[in-house]
Amino acid sequence: MDVSTFLEHLLTIGTQDNVFRLSKIKDLDKSCCTNTEMEVIDFDALKNKTAKEKGLSTISSCDALKILPCKNQIHFIELKGLKNYFKYPQSTNLSQKIRAFNLEEKFYDSISLLETVTLFKNFEYKPKDRKRFLDVHKHYVIVTDISAKNDALDFLSESLLFLENYSNPIENEAFNQFSNEISNLRDDFCTNFKGVQLLSCDEVDNKYRELLC
Repeated sequence: MDVSTFLEHLLTIGTQDNVFRLSKIKDLDKSCCTNTEMEVIDFDALKNKTAKEKGLSTISSCDALKILPCKNQIHFIELKGLKNYFKYPQSTNLSQKIRAFNLEEKFYDSISLLETVTLFKNFEYKPKDRKRFLDVHKHYVIVTDISAKNDALDFLSESLLFLENYSNPIENEAFNQFSNEISNLRDDFCTNFKGVQLLSCDEVDNKYRELLC
């Protein structure tokens, strides 16, 4: 079984057997992307279901999952609504809030969770087939409700331009802290980790339309 077949089987059986719940991004619980139509796997729902059925301890997870068999890719998608942090900057300790995003932990736990799911009897993977999970290209995609460049470095280089629109120093601090959090993410999460990508809500539909085969 090659990687593409492994992913196609994962997506097909997971959907048919209701292991995966499909949802548009705009319909995910507490989604910050209220107009984004792209269909994804509701990863929070998968986490809760798996933890309950398997008696797992509390774990964190990304919000959504996009499986792209023809690209040999899985995208772990985390939604971050930042506008509220800028709207009410005085109401929270921004430094604590940014750290509380736990972006690294969510990605690591999400990979572990999905690997656990491949063990479900629904999929009937042979041990040698499950090893294909190691060969999958794994992407971490952070989607925000503020404008962002596709590439993380480009996104960070645009921060000064972005901050021209936000004169409040606390707002500036919040954006800088979030930028630093992204730039400091580890690059050794797992085998075939292909890095972090930042998108704004209004970029998502077009981006994934280009990736579909």
